[in-house]
Amino acid sequence: MGVHASQMQRRGLVVERTALKEETARRNAELIAADPSEALTIVTGEKSVFDRRDIARTLHRYIDDAEDFQGALVAVMGSPELVLLQAEQTLASGEVIPARYSTREMIELERAMEDRAEPMVLEPGSVVAAEQVQSAL
Repeated sequence: MGVHASQMQRRGLVVERTALKEETARRNAELIAADPSEALTIVTGEKSVFDRRDIARTLHRYIDDAEDFQGALVAVMGSPELVLLQAEQTLASGEVIPARYSTREMIELERAMEDRAEPMVLEPGSVVAAEQVQSAL
C-alpha cells in the first residue's frame, strides 16, 4: 500500500522542521559556548521576567556536560546584563519564592513602550469604547 502524496509532503515538512530545530539548537549551543550570557537572549525571547530555574532549563537544552553547564550557569548569573528585580523570599509558611530577574535590554524595551504609550492616554479620542473592546474580544 503506497503513501499518499499529501502524507509524503507532511512527512517531508516534519523532517524539514526537525532539521531546522536541530540547526537552531546547534547554533544556540555554539553561541552559549562562546558567550554564556547569550542564554539570556533565549530566555527573554520566551519571557521578560524569569528565575534561576528558567536560566538553568535554557542552558540544559544546549549543554550536556555537567561541568560546562555549571560554568555557563555561573557566567550567566554573573552577567552584567542580568538585573535582579526581586530577591528570593521565604514566607512564614516556609515556602520559598525564587528571586526574579530580567535583563537591562528588556527593561529598556518595556520602559520605551511605556514612554510611547503614556502620551496616547492623554490624547483626545484615545479611549477605546467598551463596544470596540467587546467586539475585539
